[in-house]
Amino acid sequence: MKDGQLLQRDGRWELRFERPLAHPVDRVWSAITEPDGLSAWFPFDIEGERATGASLRFVFREEEGSDFSGEMVEFDPPSVMELRWEGDETLRLELTPSGSGSVLVLINRFDEIGKAARDAAGWHACLDLLETHLDGAPSFDSSERWRINDRVYDMDATAIEVPVGAAETWLLRNYHTSAPHAMHLHGFQFRVIARETSPEQVVAMGVDDRGRLPTDLGLKDTVLVWPGESVRIAIDFRTPYPDAQVYLVHCHNLEHEDAGMMLRVRVG
Repeated sequence: MKDGQLLQRDGRWELRFERPLAHPVDRVWSAITEPDGLSAWFPFDIEGERATGASLRFVFREEEGSDFSGEMVEFDPPSVMELRWEGDETLRLELTPSGSGSVLVLINRFDEIGKAARDAAGWHACLDLLETHLDGAPSFDSSERWRINDRVYDMDATAIEVPVGAAETWLLRNYHTSAPHAMHLHGFQFRVIARETSPEQVVAMGVDDRGRLPTDLGLKDTVLVWPGESVRIAIDFRTPYPDAQVYLVHCHNLEHEDAGMMLRVRVG
């Protein structure tokens, strides 16, 4: 399942992705375990012995975060690699042959539901990069992919203008071929009105006839929009400031916002 699933098992949360790949097991195993392969798609380097029980160090390549420790829970070439870091969060990669190709299953288990949207978007993008690497295709130009209303961020351009005090309904529509996007609005909170054309795993978690999830209820400043899905939100643009103010709307996936998936919103 290319888009991934959010499941609850044994009191913990689980993100699960299944990717059929047009490459044999040995080639994929190298790409998901060896440094040269990992550098093309994995968010950080893995330092340490490739052996069950080995201590590991996870290192950010551009020093965008602090390095952290972990361990190799299981290493069984060429079928399973499971990592643990930051307490009890785990990432398991399972690889099986399928005809002339293979199937890769990525399973991320954790306790905090609040990180599910961000991490789902991140792993989806990582797996896309893995496929690109395996296919030998050039990496895509992020500025040509991550857009809002077919625009990328321009600090001198205001893409959206809203009168002070306006009550607006926005439709956040995601392409079927895109990644999950955690859409965030600065300065204002909103309510999720409805989810439409949602993936099966999202529909299964709905709590009302408008397709909303438990996490959609109440005031929000971020909402996850899955590939092929549309989410309607209601925003109250009342503000105490007498002059016009500029805010931002953007995807909270760092790779996406850094590539320009962000617009200026002028209120007033």
